Amino acid sequence: YQALCDDKYVALKVVSDNKISSLSEEIKILTKLRHRNIVEIRGFSNVDVDQYSKGTSKALVMEFMPLGSLVKFLETKGPEDNLEMTKFATDIACGLDFLASKHIIHRDLAARNILVASGNSVKIADFGLAHILEDDTQYEYRSARGLPYKWHAPESFERHLFRFESDIWSYAIVIW
Repeated sequence: YQALCDDKYVALKVVSDNKISSLSEEIKILTKLRHRNIVEIRGFSNVDVDQYSKGTSKALVMEFMPLGSLVKFLETKGPEDNLEMTKFATDIACGLDFLASKHIIHRDLAARNILVASGNSVKIADFGLAHILEDDTQYEYRSARGLPYKWHAPESFERHLFRFESDIWSYAIVIW
C-alpha cells in the first residue's frame, strides 16, 4: 500500500494478525540496516486498510519507491543501456555485501524484491524471510513450504540450508 505521512509518501507492508511474529523479526532485522542500497524502515503502525475492515491491521512503514520493483521496471521501461544495468548489479552487490557484514542472509533475493529508487539506483527490499546468522556459517530452515524455489541455491532444496553463498546464487539469477 501507499500512504501519506508528514506530507511524504511511504510504503506500507500490511500483515494479518497471524503473521505478526514474522513481521517482528523483519523489523528487528531492518532496524539494524542503514545503507544506500537497502530499503529504509520508517516505523511500525496500526492501520485501517479499508472502510470495510473491522479493526486495524499492523503495518511496516518504509520509504516509498515510486518506480516499483526491478522486474516491473524492466518489463515496462527497460534499462537505458548496459551501463544502467551494470549500476543496478553493482548496487545489489553492495547491498548484499552490507548484509553479509551484519551477518544477515536475505533468503528471498529476487527481481521482485529489488526496488528502483531512481533511474539508476536500486535497493534491496522485503526482509520477511531474512535471518541473522549467529555463528557465521549457515541456517537450517525446517520447512520447504512457501519458499520461492526459482531463486534458491541447490543446497536450500537438498538440505534446507542457507548460507551467505545462497544469496550470491540468487543474485546471479537476478543478474541473469
